[in-house]
Amino acid sequence: MKSLFSLLILVLVSFNLNAQITDIEFNKLKIPVIDAVITYTAIDTIPNYTKEQLQSGLREWIAKNFVSANNVIQMDDKEAGKIIVKGKNKEFYNFNHLGKIVPINYYQSFIIDMTVKESRYRVKIYGFQLESAFNRAQLYTTLPVLQPELEKIYWNIPSTYDFTKLNRREKQDLVIKRQVLKTVDDFALNMILSVKNFMRNNLSNTKKEDDF
Repeated sequence: MKSLFSLLILVLVSFNLNAQITDIEFNKLKIPVIDAVITYTAIDTIPNYTKEQLQSGLREWIAKNFVSANNVIQMDDKEAGKIIVKGKNKEFYNFNHLGKIVPINYYQSFIIDMTVKESRYRVKIYGFQLESAFNRAQLYTTLPVLQPELEKIYWNIPSTYDFTKLNRREKQDLVIKRQVLKTVDDFALNMILSVKNFMRNNLSNTKKEDDF
């Protein structure tokens, strides 16, 4: 009777831990993929501004959004109207360890490619690479290993699946990968929005000061 009771408790605990892993709302098909590379692109038109003014505005945005603009700017060609930035930021995903949510840090590197022409500019964000902030394998033996290339994570996530039919480890792995993709998506879209807002507001204010 005691062994039966213990077995029942074990089954209930196992069921409870498995049930605590829930999927997140995110459709991977919203991620823009161009020639098998995850690439976010935005083109904005600002009438009556020169190529030089736009490039100067983008440089100022970089200076205000990165700790050291000199360290992240890999190319700044005035003649070609091209700026390339390589940056890195710290992110995290939630790992369900025995029913407890543990934040796991990792680094996300990326490339921002900016091109300017008369009265318009284009921003492309791509080249996402992931790396662990430190090794927690000894602490959490079931912790999935993130693949460096974001595209590999993307292609490993099925477009459709029945979450209820997955075992605990499969659920954990899928949810973490989807979290990482969602984090990239939010990051890239917010970055593009930040550039657009800064360029429109800053250039407008600059022109008013120049007119004065």
